[in-house]
Amino acid sequence: KDQIKIIDKTGKIPYDKETFDFVTSMDVFEHVENLELVLYEINRVLKDNGIILCSFPLKSSYIEGHYCIPLSHWFKPCSKIRKSWVLFFYKLGLGAQRNKCSSFDDWYKMAFSFIDNYCHFRTRAEFLACCKKLNFEVHSRSKEYLIFRLKQREGYFSKMMFPIVNVLPGGFISKLIQIRSGACFELIKHHPSS
Repeated sequence: KDQIKIIDKTGKIPYDKETFDFVTSMDVFEHVENLELVLYEINRVLKDNGIILCSFPLKSSYIEGHYCIPLSHWFKPCSKIRKSWVLFFYKLGLGAQRNKCSSFDDWYKMAFSFIDNYCHFRTRAEFLACCKKLNFEVHSRSKEYLIFRLKQREGYFSKMMFPIVNVLPGGFISKLIQIRSGACFELIKHHPSS
């Protein structure tokens, strides 16, 4: 309990400036409404040359990772087209956490209430613009992330993919990962005068 600190509504992280060398955030930034405020606070508590390692889904990802219906996060909330689209994939057997509800309508209401209220998918350009405002140096780490994930998995496919991924250019791997599931970035804080 003494290691978990709750952030109040102001969004201020309860630590002094320049406290940390490293911050990690895995699959969180898509749930942050005001990303600039959050990155500002992380920047504040990072030491100079401190690093944020973050991975999160982008708007361009074709899989919506919370409920696993392809492209469903591309539609406007309350769209009849979205509901029909989702129903098609639901009838094919897709849709995470289906067992929590007794009907499609109940599941749809639960799933897309969550997505519409608590998910804020951004484009890569929007994320990079926010980082630039705060003077972060940004590097894609999607290739390293994929290699790490492949090393963790057992099975023929993972073992076959590892040497292929290892020789492909990082930019190509980054594009593939962004299309599938999002991105992994390393942000380095630099003093504004450097």
